[in-house]
Amino acid sequence: MTHIVIFGNCQGQHLGYLLGKCLPSDTYRISSYSNNGRTGGMKRADEIVAGILKSDVFIYQPLTEKHGRLCTADLVRQLKPGAKSASFPYFYNSGAYSLCHAPQAAGKHYGAIFGEEIITGLLEEGLTVAEILDRYREGRIDFRLAQRFAESHAQMKLRQQGCDVRVTGYIKKFARRQRLFLTHNHPTNVVFFEMLKQLAVLTGLPVALPAGARKTLDQLTRTNCPVSPYDIKTMGYPFEPDPDWYERGSALILTIAAHWRPVAASATTPVAAPVPIGVGAAA
Repeated sequence: MTHIVIFGNCQGQHLGYLLGKCLPSDTYRISSYSNNGRTGGMKRADEIVAGILKSDVFIYQPLTEKHGRLCTADLVRQLKPGAKSASFPYFYNSGAYSLCHAPQAAGKHYGAIFGEEIITGLLEEGLTVAEILDRYREGRIDFRLAQRFAESHAQMKLRQQGCDVRVTGYIKKFARRQRLFLTHNHPTNVVFFEMLKQLAVLTGLPVALPAGARKTLDQLTRTNCPVSPYDIKTMGYPFEPDPDWYERGSALILTIAAHWRPVAASATTPVAAPVPIGVGAAA
């Protein structure tokens, strides 16, 4: 029995799920360990290390020496003789869509909303919330999507330099041909299938998708990241906007506005009560 250990965030957990569909269960055993508390279910460091050091194939997202015993460079050096390893990058693009909710991000009580600075900029200009919502409905807000996408893509390209799996070239080539992102940090299975293809070469694993799997396998969770007609038109995406894009997008805008404080406001200026966001899940 070949033991595969995957160490990463929610993206790693989903990779383990897909690998389980591509490898015979009587020959391969797959274990997944979370590398951070926000993903959920993170085990003790000694339990994680013990599992990794027993692996025959170690697939991971890199962690630096600041993570102590979980530093992946150190763990790779301790693998048993003959064990194989392959690293893959953290997927992230905050410019995939106009507004992307990251509920577990550090900062405000609601996490972070990518694209928030566009909305607060309009508030600073003196627009009312009603006027902003009208502009959002009509697609008259410049969310600087192309710029944000390019900047995030460049950051990811830097992050993947030390990784064995490389995906930014694939993303650049196919972003306007098929859907590659569900949210800012949840790629679609299309991207994972490219990863599996590369991992087969890197590790020698006999990865084989069953017939029809591309259409039937579950995807990562869609968090609150409404895809608007503006996003489709601006980026040239070959898919449809979400049917409830305005309802979810306006809820995010209302949340931003409720917690916005003018630059000139004093420290004693009260902050509006929280506005429920509605849809949202830990990424």
